[in-house]
Amino acid sequence: MNRHPLVLVNGIVQEMPANDRVINGGNIPRQGTAPAPAVDGDQWYDTSNNALMLYSGSNWISVGGASGGGSVVVSPTAPTTPSDGSLWYDTAEGFLKVYLAATVEWVPCQMAFFIQDTAPTTGFNQGDIWYSPLLNVFSMYVAGSTNSWVPMGSQLSVTDILAFG
Repeated sequence: MNRHPLVLVNGIVQEMPANDRVINGGNIPRQGTAPAPAVDGDQWYDTSNNALMLYSGSNWISVGGASGGGSVVVSPTAPTTPSDGSLWYDTAEGFLKVYLAATVEWVPCQMAFFIQDTAPTTGFNQGDIWYSPLLNVFSMYVAGSTNSWVPMGSQLSVTDILAFG
């Protein structure tokens, strides 16, 4: 017989119902079969299919590709048939990227910041920032037709910038 925590309800000690959301306190069960009983909003990691599942109140739905959201892929090469919002962790570059169907491109979810005398030649993406201590210049990488590091603003030194802080 499973025992559940005791709670006070209107001053009366009662056993907490098995389907109360407080049980397991935010833990996500990892198993090959759906946990029962389930309450709307519960989550479960299906180890049989390697999928995160969400209980909709009547059935378990996949969080991601199968339910209309984008899929998540970990690979050195981009997925060949992504949908809008799909996520890809590019293991070759070490970047998480999101697919934008409107522009038909993979866009990094984070930017990199380089501090070195000469412009980076690898491992950068559009919007990344480079600071050259030698030239006292901040530049941003602009892709598309420009495909180059473009100086940003005036040539202020780091000391000048810190003086404004």
